[in-house]
Parts: sequence; structure tokens; C-alpha cells
Amino acid sequence: MELTVFICGAIVMIYELAGSRIIAPYLGNSIYSWSSLIGVILLSLSCGYWFGGRLADKKAGIAALSKIILAASICIAITLIIQPILLTWIQSGIAHHYFNLGLGLFSANLILFAPASFFLGIISPYAVKLKMVKFEKAGKTVGDLYAIGTLGSIAGTFAAGYLLIPYLGTTSLIGLMSATLLLLSAALHPQNLKNIKTGPFYFTVAIVLLLFFSLRSADAAAPVDIDTGYNRILVMNDTYRNRSVRWLMTNPFGVQSGMYLDNPAELLSPYLQFFTLFKHFNPAAKNILMIGGGAFSYAKYHQQNDPQINLDIVEIDPKLTEIAQRYFFLKPSPNLE
Repeated sequence: MELTVFICGAIVMIYELAGSRIIAPYLGNSIYSWSSLIGVILLSLSCGYWFGGRLADKKAGIAALSKIILAASICIAITLIIQPILLTWIQSGIAHHYFNLGLGLFSANLILFAPASFFLGIISPYAVKLKMVKFEKAGKTVGDLYAIGTLGSIAGTFAAGYLLIPYLGTTSLIGLMSATLLLLSAALHPQNLKNIKTGPFYFTVAIVLLLFFSLRSADAAAPVDIDTGYNRILVMNDTYRNRSVRWLMTNPFGVQSGMYLDNPAELLSPYLQFFTLFKHFNPAAKNILMIGGGAFSYAKYHQQNDPQINLDIVEIDPKLTEIAQRYFFLKPSPNLE
């Protein structure tokens, strides 16, 4: 029971932090986004605590707890599947002024994160009821389980921020959470797998997760979805001015950088062409400092056209440099640091 509470406590916080990355490319990463996300999850957890306590007083059992965890797994799997469609629709609604950002954020967070958070909230009071043996030790039982749940949340917070999101990515992490709860539910009460009412749900969720990741990895046209310590990056191929291009984006409708695939060193974005004006103002320049690398579009042009001038680029996110090397044909050269 303690391990169940620990894992579910960790997943609550991982789910919240991953939620911010899901929302960010579509609706931003502002204080409004965080306020809405935290508020909705706390509200859902509170409702879960309230409902879970009453449900546990009526009928508490391992089989029922297993079903509650299964329900949370299903809700997280649904989050994984519907989030791009829902968030694109809400973003479009805000752009066309059908509703404002605040309502859009609240609606998105409520639909995506409230159901799973509600079921996760049920688990703590339910676990207390199952662990309660003597009324004289009620305080110790409650204190121990809530401490374990909080330790799980702390572990989940550090694991998500320092390890899971940067290395696994948001989409994979959401799928991993659903699979973890699915396995936890089955391990708690294996008989539910054979139950004619609940058994099909286990297999359905497992198949949906497998299909989702199989189709996603097989779709060459799908954006490459990369999480860094600073942002969520989308890399995708497209056609622009009747030529094949590759974009770097932090949301589906805004492009931060791009290149022509048939000539990566050509300056695609018009504003980059103004960078060459340094030769007019300082024809004798030998060293250039550039703040921000992005996909290193200008760096490639510089390598090809001004190899005699040293270019130092300061980029705060080291993962962006890796992305530029892997997807945007950035290569080392003596004049680039």
C-alpha cells in the first residue's frame, strides 16, 4: 500500500509538470497558464479527496482501489490522444476571438487534466481506510501515508524536471505514466484482468498506447517533438515558395527558424538578410558576437560566405545546438565558436 501511495504521489506532480509542457506550445507558458493548471489540478484533487473518503467508508477493498488506479490510467491515455486536437481548436478559438485566453486555458486544463487528477485524489483517503487497523493509531496511519505520498510528489518533481522531461520528452512521459498506472493496477489485484467488466479495459489501454507510439514513430511527416531544459521544440518538414524547407518551432503556428533543404546555407527568413549589413558599417570586422543561436541559420551562411571572420555565438540552451547539428546541417568550422 505504501508503494502504491508513493507512486501515485509521484505521478501527480509529474503529470502537473508535463501538463505545462503540453499546454505551452499552444497557449503559452505565462503566469496565467501556470495559475490555471495548478488551480484545476488542486480543485480536482480536492474533489477526489472528498469523494474518496466517502467511497472508502461505504466499501473499501483492494479490487476497488485497483479499478480507481485503472481509471486514472485511462484518463491519462485519453489526455495523450486528444491533446493536440483539443489545444489546436482552443488556440484557433482564441485567435478568432470566440473566447479569451483565460477561458481557453481553464477549459483546456479542465478537460485534459481534471479527470485523472480526480481519480488520483481518491487514492490517498482510500489507502488510509485500507491500512486502518486500530482507531488508536489512526493519526499515525494517516500521517505515515500522507508523508509517503508527499515524498513521492517530491521525488516526482525532481525526477520530472531534471531527468524525465528533458530526456524522455513530454509525449513519451505521458504514455509512460499511463502504462505505469496500468501495471500498478494489475499488480494490486490481478483478478481484475480476468474480470469480464474490467479486463477489456486493461488490454484496450495497452493496445492504444502501443498503437499510438508505433504510428507516431512510423509517421515521417510528423514533427520531431523534443523537450529541452528550457522549451519544447518541434522540428518539421514543409513546402515554402515551392521549395522543401525545414522549420524549428515552439508552437504549431509560429516559426522561429528555418532553412531550405536544397541549400541549408541560404538565408530563408528575410530579417536575417539584414545581418549582412555589418560589412557596410564595419568593413574591417574580424570578430562577431551573436546572441542566440536557434537553428544557427546565419551561422551556416557565415561559414560559407565569410570564413575569414570569427563568429562567436552565445546560446543558453545546449540542446538547441545539438538540434541544429542533427537536423539543420550545422557543422564545426575554425571560424565558429
